[in-house]
Amino acid sequence: MKERISELTGAERDAESGAELMAVKCSICGDWMDVKPGHINYISHGICPRCYVEEMRKLARDT
Repeated sequence: MKERISELTGAERDAESGAELMAVKCSICGDWMDVKPGHINYISHGICPRCYVEEMRKLARDT
């Protein structure tokens, strides 16, 4: 088992070693973006690339 884990990378290694993963959701549009290490069945939030560009456009218009 230890040899198998050393061959894996990223999320595969976390899943194989029993680490928990949580989902990442865009806080603006609600699209699911990724998974990352954390508590299982929890949701983290970020901003997806599409919403980021739109928010930067809004900021540029306001200045």
